[in-house]
Amino acid sequence: MSKSPHHRAQFQQIYLENQDRVYRLCRAYLGSDEEVDNLFQEVFLKVWQNLPTFRGEAAVSTWVYRIAVNTA
Repeated sequence: MSKSPHHRAQFQQIYLENQDRVYRLCRAYLGSDEEVDNLFQEVFLKVWQNLPTFRGEAAVSTWVYRIAVNTA
């Protein structure tokens, strides 16, 4: 199922604002570049998939961070 242009724009903004923090977290958990890259990709895949369910009860950055920690 295709996501709406709004969904894509919202995801792009979240990605741009959180990519460095998520990458540092992935690097802290794993050693090899390949493992870090895989985890990073998995985190943002989960963000993409779960974005429609984000309720806004926390800051977006907190929500993304929790996804990253739980995935790692």
